Amino acid sequence: MGSRRSSEEQSVTTASREWRRLPPAKEGGDDGDEEITCQHRWFVEYFKICFSRCNARALLLVSAIKSKLLHFYAQSCPRAETIVRQVVQHRAAQDRSVLPALIRLQFHDCFVRGCDGSVLIDSAGGNVAEKEADPNLTPRMLDVIDDVKAALETACPGVVSCADIIGLAARDAAAMAGRVRYQLPTGRRDGTVSSAAEVHLPSPSVSFADALSAFSNIGLDVVDLTTLLGSHTMGFCHCMFVMDRLYDFKKTGTPDQTMDAGLRASLQGSCPPHTVTP
Repeated sequence: MGSRRSSEEQSVTTASREWRRLPPAKEGGDDGDEEITCQHRWFVEYFKICFSRCNARALLLVSAIKSKLLHFYAQSCPRAETIVRQVVQHRAAQDRSVLPALIRLQFHDCFVRGCDGSVLIDSAGGNVAEKEADPNLTPRMLDVIDDVKAALETACPGVVSCADIIGLAARDAAAMAGRVRYQLPTGRRDGTVSSAAEVHLPSPSVSFADALSAFSNIGLDVVDLTTLLGSHTMGFCHCMFVMDRLYDFKKTGTPDQTMDAGLRASLQGSCPPHTVTP
């Protein structure tokens, strides 16, 4: 490919530069949340863009929205959404990393077969389920989903799907983390098929073109890709995923020269050459 970059690549580059210019922002939540300090305004704006463009797919990767309704459980389980929010809020008060973990869990669920809760299914018999695929070995806070499920089963047994629990928990996590609020149609049914062989999430080491191709294959575009990349600013990244680009890119013994020099220096400060990675 020549030196001329595509408009999509230029969009991502411009967005990332704008993010790096942002000073750390300290803001409080609306629901009694403790203050959080993070560079999250970029994250907030791109989430707004994504969800304003996701009316046809509800949240990230939701399809067939016509069968979903806002407040689907208004009659069958009136306090469902309140219960989800209260459990997430309680757990987040104990550990703020709950919030990015729940958003990430939603992404990992939706990228395979849509947002059907299949990431929660255990392996059985000869079937290896999604949760045992390599990309799904690191998502955390499944116990938060368990807590929400237990509370909902006490209030209205057998009513709220696990697929909706993940979606609602992620929605509330986004609101608590950065005051990004959006309406979420509910009424999803839980998937019954879960196979590790179907998990093809883009690796941290893939090129921009490959990552965009993976998103395009499931109906998402460069704005969605940028949004998901931006949402990582509220969590953290393990050094193991960037060590090669910092010190030995493609076995050259040198850093990736295409990486922004300031970003590279910052990451090298956090991940020294002899960092022990899992």
